Amino acid sequence: MQRGEGWPGNAAENRTNILRSTTHPFQGEGPEKNCLTGFQAHTPPNDRACADGPRRCAGCVEPVASTSQREQTRGALRCVPSEALRAAKTGVVSIGSSVPVTRPRGVTLVNRYSLTHVPDSALLHDLRSLLARERATTAELLAQLAEVDARKLYAPAGYPSMFAYCVEELRLSEDVAYKRIQVARTALRFPVIFGAVAEGRLNLSGVALLAPHLGEANADELLAAAAGRTRAGIEEWLAQRFPRSELLPLVMQLPADAQLAPG
Repeated sequence: MQRGEGWPGNAAENRTNILRSTTHPFQGEGPEKNCLTGFQAHTPPNDRACADGPRRCAGCVEPVASTSQREQTRGALRCVPSEALRAAKTGVVSIGSSVPVTRPRGVTLVNRYSLTHVPDSALLHDLRSLLARERATTAELLAQLAEVDARKLYAPAGYPSMFAYCVEELRLSEDVAYKRIQVARTALRFPVIFGAVAEGRLNLSGVALLAPHLGEANADELLAAAAGRTRAGIEEWLAQRFPRSELLPLVMQLPADAQLAPG
């Protein structure tokens, strides 16, 4: 084909031929649509018709969008939440996301809490990893609670005590709040407890049992002896280490006419 007859040669001719090969006609007669660009493509009778028209992209498709149009499109995409764009690409919507959960055709939403497909070895490995992270996080949480308690930061927030702050502001249950505050205060006195909790050598229940007996003279001994023990094991060991008679409070004899408080 000679230059000037039909389509231009060289790279422009090759690019045009490729784009022409990817077009398909609409139903009935009319212009074709480029499958790569999404614009309607026209087949000019000669090069002159193509050159005389407005600026067009390769393949003589519809005029390329102006700069202002492209900026408007980019601005519209910026308004779309990143969660929505991610969901559109992956087909997976995170739990708790603000994006409406709409399942595209042919896409099955994955429940991250359903582990029936996980092999046994992987499940056990992930479980150990999660427990290790939880222990480390618990130790950091204790340090945070201890410092907030020491600075009495609950008072400016309008709470009378650290316990009330944990229950009402942090939404901890009463028993969880009490135990963590107790352990945090004990760990602030004996910082070695933070590391023992993070490494799994001591648990919160064990530290709570040890707390009334810990002192500067015996802290190292008691913490070392309790390391690796269960709650029941620590209770049994404490009963041997501190006989019950040493723990009983002084009993005072009441007068004969004294009455106990109701309830």
